[in-house]
Formats: sequence, C-alpha cells, structure tokens
Amino acid sequence: MAQRTLTRILATTLLAAAAGCAEVGLYTTDTSRENELAAQTKAGLRSGEVVTLKTEMKIRTIGRESFIGILTEAPKPAGAVILLNDKGLGPDAGVVGRLRTALPERGYTTLSIQQPVLGASAQPKEYEFLFEDAGDRIGVAVKYLQAKGYSRIALIGYGTGARMAEFYVNFVGDNPMFAWVPVSIATGEFGRTGGIRLPTLDIYAESDSGEVVNGAPVRAALLRTTPKSYQLRVAGASASYTGKERQLAADIARFLDGATR
Repeated sequence: MAQRTLTRILATTLLAAAAGCAEVGLYTTDTSRENELAAQTKAGLRSGEVVTLKTEMKIRTIGRESFIGILTEAPKPAGAVILLNDKGLGPDAGVVGRLRTALPERGYTTLSIQQPVLGASAQPKEYEFLFEDAGDRIGVAVKYLQAKGYSRIALIGYGTGARMAEFYVNFVGDNPMFAWVPVSIATGEFGRTGGIRLPTLDIYAESDSGEVVNGAPVRAALLRTTPKSYQLRVAGASASYTGKERQLAADIARFLDGATR
C-alpha cells in the first residue's frame, strides 16, 4: 500500500518506546497460528474451494506473504463479496462462515479470506497495528476476483474484520468497491475521515456488545449524510447472529442489489 498511514506510524512509535529498536513491520501475523487455522479450515470445509493468495513484494518483508481464502461461487452472480472475519478466526468460522454459503444463494459469489492474526493473548487494540497488512490482503483478493471477471465487488467485515474493512475503504484511494457492510463494528474510528464515500449498510445485533450498541446512534447520524446507506438493528439477535443467518443474508443481498457506485 503506497500511502504511509497513521496506524503504521503509531505502531512504530509505540514499539520504539517499548523496545528502543522498533521498525515498521514488527507487528505481523502469527504464522504458526495462521497455519493452524488454515489446516482446521481445510479439514472442516464442506463446500467452496480453498485458494491460496499471495501479497505483493514489499520492502519491509522478505518475499510474499501467503494466505488462504475460500471461494464459493453463485450460479448466476450479480457480483462478488469479500468477507473478513473477527480477530483470531478462520475464514469459515461463525457468522462469516455462514454468510459465505448463504450469500451465493442470493446471487453473490463470496471470497472469505484469512486476515492476519496475533497470539491468543493479544489485546483487541493491538490488532490496529495489522490494519495495513489486512488492507494488502484485501487488495490481493480484489485482483483475484477481477481476474475471474468480477467487476462488481463489495466488502463485508464482522467485528475486527469490520474495522479492517473500514480502514481499507477510508485509506485506499483507488479502492474499487461499490459498497461495504460493517457487521457488529465498534464505533472506534467510524467515519473518521470526515465522510463515508461508499454506500454503507451498518448492521448490529439487539444483544451486541456494549461498545457496538452504544455507538449505534453516532454511526446512524453519519450514514444519514451518505446516499444509499442505512443502519439495521437485528431484533432478537446476539452478537453471533445464531439463527438469524438467512435473514442477515437476505438483508445484505437486498442492500447490495440497490447499491451502486
């Protein structure tokens, strides 16, 4: 990613203060844990195709970083969706794993990609140091889908994955997304660039975490200034959306059908 970001600068500063020898890139994915997630994903997969993707060569890393994704194609696709899971999860786990198979039934091919992970003891705040690397992976996923003929691509993130998606749509100036859907996003830096430029569907559960629920009015206010954007509260749902997957997929597909660049 060409642009040097505030996140990376903050990471460098904090690490330098802690260790006295920080350099860009010290916060990187836990390769061992990511390999375990990949093995679990492949062993448990019942539909879709596992694909291996690689990031571009970068100065701060040696070689190219490999990661997996799961491609699940719709019979007659109206477009494609890149899915990002919550922190520390594989691309076929939880609500993202269920959306991965439900959205193709609604006309949208899905590519659920493994995002960078940290050790099990890592704090949520530490994941912010991986947002730029996450953005690199999103960019690779976009190119993969474009090479397969998809020009209409949307981005969906859940939990920390939603914040990684937010980073991408805010800071990648040439991003090709026609819409994005944050699911259970902590308000955090939502709209921090002064305006959301893409049609946005902000989804949260009735019994979501306090940070997500308490930030809902702020997010709703921002969306009122963004065309083709709105907020959806899923009644009777917990943060895992168990039992609400088909409703969630239908709501997302309806939004995507009506969203344009």
